[in-house]
Amino acid sequence: MTHPNRSATATGVPPGTRILCVDDESMIGELVAQILRSQLRCTVTTAKNGEEALAALADLDFDVILVDYVMPNMD
Repeated sequence: MTHPNRSATATGVPPGTRILCVDDESMIGELVAQILRSQLRCTVTTAKNGEEALAALADLDFDVILVDYVMPNMD
């Protein structure tokens, strides 16, 4: 999805792309978020489990959601 007033980087990802990163290993989630913010200039929200992800989805709109495949309580 292309947003008005945003040109894509060399990767094809427009700066400001809104990403939700869900991973129960907070170190991994924060590392991924840091890379996305610094390298691609994305807006990243992190969640540590499915419940936090659903809460974030209720409050915000995201262009991309990255989800760990296996997590406790809710995959």
